[in-house]
Amino acid sequence: MDAIIEAVTLGLHQIGAVKFGRFTLASGQTSPIYMDLRLLISAPSLLQQVAELYARRLETLEFDLLGAIPYAGLPIGVAVSLVMNRPLIFPRKEAKT
Repeated sequence: MDAIIEAVTLGLHQIGAVKFGRFTLASGQTSPIYMDLRLLISAPSLLQQVAELYARRLETLEFDLLGAIPYAGLPIGVAVSLVMNRPLIFPRKEAKT
């Protein structure tokens, strides 16, 4: 196993981001495993490693902007944007008043 993948896997477990049970996802589907990546904001070195893994997957694609999904996706989006030196957009969930 790639060293960074192993480190991220162990790190996610250590911060309690990997949860087992019965979870209803936003799509309505159920899953026996849930990854709470919102916890990454409290583990900056792990967030950096996760961003590097995302960047590794994205580097072969052509795109102009990264988009972070509100609100849980913003920390990962910012981290990936910094690793890749690419601009980031952040669509609002609600209309600006």
